[in-house]
Amino acid sequence: MKKIVCLMLLCMSLFSCNSDYKLHALMNEWIGKKLILNDAARKAMNANDSLCIDYTIVAYVDSTVCMSCRFGGWQRLVNEMSMYSDNHINSLLIMSPGASKNLENDININNYNLPYVIDKGDSLLKKNDFPESDIFRTFLLDKEGRVVVIGNPLLNDKIYDMFKRHVEKSSKIRYTGEKTTVCLLDSVKELGEIPKSKPTICFFRVVNNGPNVMGLYDICVSSSGLRATSNKNLISSGDTATIKVRITPSMQGRFLGEITFRCNDVDSIKTMLVKGTAK
Repeated sequence: MKKIVCLMLLCMSLFSCNSDYKLHALMNEWIGKKLILNDAARKAMNANDSLCIDYTIVAYVDSTVCMSCRFGGWQRLVNEMSMYSDNHINSLLIMSPGASKNLENDININNYNLPYVIDKGDSLLKKNDFPESDIFRTFLLDKEGRVVVIGNPLLNDKIYDMFKRHVEKSSKIRYTGEKTTVCLLDSVKELGEIPKSKPTICFFRVVNNGPNVMGLYDICVSSSGLRATSNKNLISSGDTATIKVRITPSMQGRFLGEITFRCNDVDSIKTMLVKGTAK
């Protein structure tokens, strides 16, 4: 029995060493590279082009992965990294062609509203020659679009710490989680008539009236026809953040959308509503 336990520990140790060696080798190969993106990928990422962006997290996902499972982890990762930065963290999920099956259903179930693109013909996979292992198909890019970290933070704590350290370096203020007082200057937007299948933009303003830094994270929407982003993730005392909401109704008729976010206010969940009639 002791021999079996020792053998298992040895195998685990060798696997860990081999994994670390491969990570360091890939770091040396990929750091400083620019990913080759097509027009569809750039269009998806540039939906937030009016925001101040320090870092972008890009991941390639194979069709064999459960997309519904992946959405939750991916959103959590982007939300957590956003808590360490006072500027917007952009993201792009690249899905292999097979991932398009049941994709709309998965998006609706998870209220997924982050940028994504289907890699038609595996063109992005071929052009970038992404590593074979899923753990090495996630990248942290700087504002120039160059790779600064490679590896999936959801699967490896060391990689997560590297992501966090890089993101924190660009932040001018520090989030401690201490309670503050947050005010929504406008929580309901009545948009009147809005076009069907064409985006309509509106803005909400959030003010930090308390003494401590405000952390704004976990922005969620009630339907796939909504997308919401904040121009700031950390808001100093007395400062204001703007939440940009993009509404694209898929059907005619009355439209009601809900946007929520979390913060370190006593009432930690804040809710905003957009209303209109799609024509």
